[in-house]
Amino acid sequence: MRRTFTLILLSGLLAFGADAQTILKEQYGICTQLTWEDELDKTKKILTGVRDLGADWTRCDFVWSGCNPRPDVWDCQHLDQILSGAKKTGVNVLPILCYDVSWARPAVEHLYEWGEYVRHLVTAYGRQVRYWEVYNEPNLKNFWRRDPNGAEYAALLQKTYNVIKSIDPGIQVVFGGLSGVPLDYLEDALKAGAGEYFDVMNIHPYHLRDIPEAIIPQIQKLQALMTKYGVGNKPIWITEIGWSTPEAYNPFGDAIDAAYEYLGIEKGKYPLVCVRDRRYGEMRYVNHNPAFSGWFTGEMEINMDAISSVNPEQFPVMLPARGEKFPAKYIPALQEYLKKGGTILFNNGCPLVYDLQLQPDGTVKQVSVGRKYYNDLHFNLEHSWSNPLYPKQERWQSVADEFKGKIYTDFKDNGKSCIAAPIGHFLTEDRLKAGDSLVPIIRGGNDVLNSCVVGIYRLNSDLKGNINICPAKAGEVGVTEDRQAAFLPRAYVLSFALGLDKVFWFDYYSTERVATEVKHHYNLVHKDFTPKPASSAFKTLVRMMPSGSSRPTVSRRSGMYIASWERSDGKKVWALWCELGQVKARISWEGDIEQAVDYLGSPLAIEQGDVRISEGCIYIAGPVQLHLSR
Repeated sequence: MRRTFTLILLSGLLAFGADAQTILKEQYGICTQLTWEDELDKTKKILTGVRDLGADWTRCDFVWSGCNPRPDVWDCQHLDQILSGAKKTGVNVLPILCYDVSWARPAVEHLYEWGEYVRHLVTAYGRQVRYWEVYNEPNLKNFWRRDPNGAEYAALLQKTYNVIKSIDPGIQVVFGGLSGVPLDYLEDALKAGAGEYFDVMNIHPYHLRDIPEAIIPQIQKLQALMTKYGVGNKPIWITEIGWSTPEAYNPFGDAIDAAYEYLGIEKGKYPLVCVRDRRYGEMRYVNHNPAFSGWFTGEMEINMDAISSVNPEQFPVMLPARGEKFPAKYIPALQEYLKKGGTILFNNGCPLVYDLQLQPDGTVKQVSVGRKYYNDLHFNLEHSWSNPLYPKQERWQSVADEFKGKIYTDFKDNGKSCIAAPIGHFLTEDRLKAGDSLVPIIRGGNDVLNSCVVGIYRLNSDLKGNINICPAKAGEVGVTEDRQAAFLPRAYVLSFALGLDKVFWFDYYSTERVATEVKHHYNLVHKDFTPKPASSAFKTLVRMMPSGSSRPTVSRRSGMYIASWERSDGKKVWALWCELGQVKARISWEGDIEQAVDYLGSPLAIEQGDVRISEGCIYIAGPVQLHLSR
């Protein structure tokens, strides 16, 4: 069946949707890691949980080395256990044929042995398992075992396809889930003939530091590439997507708090101004961060054009960028904010060293500019690459005298160094003007250098505010549990509207072994199986868009999204949301509202007139028409 896709962009309106007459069927998946020791003994509980959330599918590794430990030995009892449990709970399994064994590594150089592994599993389980995924993220070196190569993957895919189809032509071959949407890699594979050897395309478009809407252009470009190579009619699945909720961590968080106290910024009184601009991909970060999460009442999000109009008396601290990238054309706006006495926070790297330049076609060009703009803001950082007198990493760190007794950073002595975390950037006075000063908070250096690594630039020249700089790379950060829940349905609804057939959340369960590591916190339930808010969001979405519903259509206007579809019971359903924060809007409709709930399933009382649209979907069932305006 040929797939059609429509995109309209007129006067600020974005509308898209594949054939709305298409009926979605068993569209929900959740990844599990049942073949791993942490989850195998919990197989029944995990599969029951997946089914109870409303998912039709689970996806897990059928690792070669796990069932073929020696060339002449096969042991698939764990796979028997998983598939038996899946059958009892009514969950379909998408197995991943993946990786290698010690005597056949890498797999692409041992295609005969790989083929025998594929033959063994598909022969054993092909009657129950009708879709097989060929490798996991083959475009990553750590999985492919050497530099990734699309043409090499095409060879492995061809071998797998031919073996599977020789066993049962009706079994469907799923392309190996690609990390991100790597178009160059995929094009290399398609040039090598991969288009003939798969039935379903497969991607993992993670956006840990971005919003779900970031998948829209990626998927559109993927569809265009597939059409170019004659495979545009093949289904596309997402078999991994998610947002992680690790504990936020910054070893110098108390030093940043001490700076606020030093500057007289009262705790719990003001929101933090966060600059986020959807035009600049790197400027759409949605992560929470301990550098400021406890000091402020919340976040006030603005775009670039609003920077110069912010009043420091109401909003005394601004975070213009989380990292090293910022559009240089807006540095004069930062100067205006500083002239009014505002405080700017730069953290997580060396600020302003990459200029983000918006191109006429809407893409963003990143240009390395080094310290070009430091004079404009009267601060300076030195590094080993800019000045050989400075080390790559300090050997010691200590609290500056003025802050002793106020900061309790844990400086760890390992015999070679005594630091909380390496920084390697040193704040200096080189670009100060008369009246400006540098206040060290954390000092650092080596046997011959005593410098500042965290500090405050007090500006009292043509600029009158403060710049608080903590260039330490913060620990891995993700999103809050509430934001994870808000993002989940948006990812699914957008994917289905874009023409995708199935989406798998990564993942259901985790032991949450390391509190601050991203990989341990994508889960929908905690290690004790208590649900996170995202579990409720998943169940609510399934209830509002069950299998048998029509494919949704989505439109965007003035920062608000409206999705609509026909539920399997014939009722029209609407979903409303905005990208970040809240938007005040006016709503009206034709027909009766039979049900209105938020993204967690809680009932809502909706009246015609003013309404607040937020990051979490509002679902409304019943009206035949619905209108939303600013």
